[in-house]
Parts: sequence; structure tokens; C-alpha cells
Amino acid sequence: MAYSVSVAPDITEGLPATIGSSLLTDYPPSAGWDVSFGEHGFTLRPSANHPYERTAEQVKKQQIDTSESAGEQTLSSWWVRSQDSWDMGAGVRYYEPGARSYEGYRDRETLRRYSESFGVDPWVQGELSLLHKTTALTTQRTAEAFLSNLTVGIVEGYVEAYGATAVWTPITGAAVTVTLPALGASQPAAAGGLVWIGHTGGISRFAPGSAIDTPITCTGDARVWWAKARLIAAVGPTLYEIPAPAAGATPAVITAAGKAIYTHPSAGWVWSDVTESSGAILAAGYTTADSAIFRFQLEQDSLGQPVLTGASQVGRMPPGERITAMQVYLGTSIVLGTSAGVRVGVVSAAGDVAYGPLTFETANPVNDVTFATRFAYVTVTAAQPGGLSGAARIDLSAQIVDSGRYAYAWDVPTDSTGTAMSIAVVKGRVFIATDRKVYGQSTTEFVAQGWLDTGRIRFGTIEQKAFRFARTVVDTHGGAVSVVAITDDGAEHRIVDLTDAYNSQTDTAITIPGRPLNGHLDFKVYLTPSGTNTSPVLNAISIKAVPAPSKVRLYQFPLSCYDFEEDRSGNRYGCEGGAFARLSALEGLEDSGRPIPVVDNRTGERFTGQIDSVDFTSVNPPSNSLANFGGIAIVTVRRL
Repeated sequence: MAYSVSVAPDITEGLPATIGSSLLTDYPPSAGWDVSFGEHGFTLRPSANHPYERTAEQVKKQQIDTSESAGEQTLSSWWVRSQDSWDMGAGVRYYEPGARSYEGYRDRETLRRYSESFGVDPWVQGELSLLHKTTALTTQRTAEAFLSNLTVGIVEGYVEAYGATAVWTPITGAAVTVTLPALGASQPAAAGGLVWIGHTGGISRFAPGSAIDTPITCTGDARVWWAKARLIAAVGPTLYEIPAPAAGATPAVITAAGKAIYTHPSAGWVWSDVTESSGAILAAGYTTADSAIFRFQLEQDSLGQPVLTGASQVGRMPPGERITAMQVYLGTSIVLGTSAGVRVGVVSAAGDVAYGPLTFETANPVNDVTFATRFAYVTVTAAQPGGLSGAARIDLSAQIVDSGRYAYAWDVPTDSTGTAMSIAVVKGRVFIATDRKVYGQSTTEFVAQGWLDTGRIRFGTIEQKAFRFARTVVDTHGGAVSVVAITDDGAEHRIVDLTDAYNSQTDTAITIPGRPLNGHLDFKVYLTPSGTNTSPVLNAISIKAVPAPSKVRLYQFPLSCYDFEEDRSGNRYGCEGGAFARLSALEGLEDSGRPIPVVDNRTGERFTGQIDSVDFTSVNPPSNSLANFGGIAIVTVRRL
């Protein structure tokens, strides 16, 4: 019988294709590959030409400085913030000169601004010094006290009115007191050495050293102002124009002594202030829900005498905001004290008014405004740091570019939190009526301690920085200057204390325990006077930092990408065309930019990454029977 002989199979040869698997799953990541990206595992193939690398991405870049003048940013790799003047006032949350501020304005003046201060005078360019202190000059009065400046001859002073009493206090010499015929004294109107005071039942006048008389009577409470060489009086919602009565004139009822020039239609209307521009009289008032400014222009009658026209409204406040004080300076600048703060604007010769946003905001009304040199002084109630009442000062010559606001700073404080009713400035000294007392500014003694907060220094970015050094330039003058850093939790950390014995103008290390890196820091400078009543002076401060953002780490993986591969255990995987399929999968991940899990089995690292680039090189030519596609894929991964 014939037998057919079968040839035994060669079991050393592999199957031509892996049965039951697709191209992209022929290389499972669980098979023990060196590295895997999502579902795709690979063997590393580092070499001299294609090394495995890991590095941090560059976070600082080189750039050209195109600022208008040479700046500190050109000095070194340090990030530097310096300041050598504070005369553009308070109000910046971030000290970022030249950058767009948090309010949306690009303020070059930020270079000379700061956040907040107490008890310091920033108005001399290049110098920050202490203010002279205030002390109570009177005991607590029986009623609210009101002040006005008054010059008698060449003697300057102020007039105080409260209850049924008026006091003329010259800057030198003895005070003169007179008694009014009734209670309810309002703010005095002083002009030409005469004082006019409205009160319950009429208007009285006196010249310091002379008897008081009451030439004008009324029913109700009167307030009076002096504008355009005439009295403007208010009784309820009605304004009266009153020619100044002659000396010794028989008392007359207000309706006979003058004429009503306007009665507001609201019975509850309160006239809060009257002032004048070069060609008009302005009157402001309010009700609970409304507040406005009215103009009375000057015209000539048939005899060529100046007369007032009827009222026309030239300004109205936003709903809920009331004008509580109003004054015009040099015929052009108008300052409005309101229930919300202070607005500064301009007024034309004809009395047209234009005003800007709130220069600063307060929780309590600003009740009075006065002027000296280039400044407007206003009362503030419980608004200064610590909740104290006192004064604020506004530089009318320094408007903040593009914002409509003006440079301001808190001025002299009192020791009271009571209502600040009025203010006068006599020979540079501030006098404030607060909490039924009159406070006066000393000419020799300074506040016990003053300070200035620079605002948050963050170098225009919220990334972390290492704040390293602070440098201050000061004249201690027997006193002391201290610098502290304030972290975002409000804690103060001492940097340096400077005195006559130690007045170093070199860099001082900034050390904050447990906080080596910070997104921003405030720096607060304290000034303490000497026992000889001399103020220390801060001339400049400089802060140095280096950026410390979170690093982004880059990995370069040289991957073996062939049709057939072995894993770390020597197991063989693959199929014809597998290399191209795997490369296409990597390029798809690169194109999508989506985060993927990355596992490096050599180091045990597991992280989420993003493929930045895939670079493939091959030196194998195609063969007759196979595509022979394969080579090295250089994959750059960004760790997220």
C-alpha cells in the first residue's frame, strides 16, 4: 500500500499576521513597553543622534525696551519697581506704572501714585514727610459747630458759629465772642470784615469788636451766603436775593428786604450751598431722591445795574447722590461734596457746569469745601484709616489722565469719629469742626506716626515671584523709618528699621517666613518723628524680584517605530503596515492637541501630557516584497 507522507510544519516560523487583532491594537500598552501614549505603546531607541531629553520650557523671553525713557527694566535680570515721588496722590490698588490699570485707564501718573496713607504729606515732589497733628481747641459745644475763613484788615482767622454763639478767632490775638438772638446758627458767610450768620428767625451780622444786629427777620430757619456782592439766603425751599442792609437799618422781614428768586417745587427741598462763577451764581440742593445745581446769571437792567435772571438747572446728580457742599475756585474749577464722596469739574463764565466721576468715595457725606493755594480741602467723616474723621486734600492742578479724577490724599486726622461739619484753612493751618469741637493743626508737632501703602506690586502678572530685596533712601532727622511687606493675608513682615544710627541705603533682604514666593506684595513705610518735632523724609524706595512661575517640563522620546517590535520582555508584536499606522496615530494626537495619559515604565512616571511635535526619520529603503516602512519617531511631550 502506498502511503502519502506529509511534511512536518516548521514551528519556528511566526504566523504571517496576528489572528483576531487590528493594526492599532497590535502593540498594547499593557504589554510592557518602555513608554505609552494613551493606547499606544513604544520601545525607546535613544542614540547619540536621537537622545532622550527632558528640560523646562523657557518662561522668560528677550524683548526690546521701547519705553519713552531709559528704565530700570534695562538694568539686569532683576524685575525692579522704584518710586521716588508720591505727589499724584492715593487711589491705586496695583502699583504698575505705565500699565493699563484695573479701572481700564493707562496711567503714566501711576509712577507717582500709591494706595493709601495716613498722617503723611505726599505733595512735595520727591519727598514724603509727616503732617502736623491736630488737637481739640475747644470743649464739646452745645450744638454743631460751623467754620468760615475771615480776614479783618490784615489779620487772618476763622469764625465759628454754634447754637446761639459766634466766635471770631484770629490766628494771633484774643478771640471775640458774640451772642446771637436765637439758636440754630448755620455756617457763617464772611466778606469784607463782616460776618453774616443765618439762624432761627433771621440773619444777624457783626464785625469783630462791634455789636451784633439782626437786620433781616424771617419765619423758620435761615441760611445765608455771600455771592456777587449780595446776600443769598434760603428759608425752606425758597432762595432770596438780598442787598446788604445799611448799618443801623431797621430790621425788615426777608420778603420785604429782598426778593424771592426761586422756589423749588418740592416742599422738602434743602439748599445746601451757594457759590459763584465769573458770570453767574450757582445754588445746589437736594431732596431725598433728587439733587441738582441751578444757575442765576447776571444781566443788566435798564439802568445798567446787575440783576439776576431766573433759575435754570445746569447739573443733576445720579439717583440717590446728594450735593452737600459746593464751591468754585478761581472761577473755573468746581468741587462738589456729595453724600457719596467728592466730584471735581469745570464751570464756564456763564455758569455751565461739567463734572467728572467721584475722585474718591466716602460712606458719609462730605459737608464742606475750602481752598488754599492749588488745593481743595474737604471734610471727611469716619473715612480715614482707623475710621477717624478729618480732612482730605485734592490737587486741582493734577488731573489723572483719561479718568476725570484728580490727585487726592487723606490730610490731617482728628481723634474723633464724629461728623465733620466744616473746615477752614488759615495760613496753611487746617481747622476742622468735628463732633461739636474745633480742631486746629499745630505749627510744630507732628502726628505720632504716619504711613504710606505703595499698593500691590505684582509686575503686571499674577504669576509667583521671589521678592528678594528692598532699598530705601531716607533722611531720618532723628526719627525713624520702617519698611514692612504685606502679604495677601494682610500680615505685615518687617524688612528694615532705619534711624540715624543705622541709615543704610543698600539692598535689604526681604524674608517672609513660610512664604518664599508671592504673587504680589504691598510695601508699607512708617514714619515716626523725633523728640525734637522733626519729621523724617522718605525720598525713594526700590523693590527687586525675580519671576518664579510654575515650570512646564518638556520630554523628548526617541521611539522605535517598525512593523514588528519586541516589548521589554522579548515578546514580539506587529504586522505588515503597523509602523505607518502607529505613526499616523501619534500624528493624530499631535494634530488634536488633546491631553493624553503618558506612562514611562522605566521611571514609573505617570502624568497627563500633550504631544507638541512628532518628527519621523527613516533610512530603510523599500524591499521587493514589503513596504519596509519604519524608523525613529522623535516625540516631544509637554507635561500638563
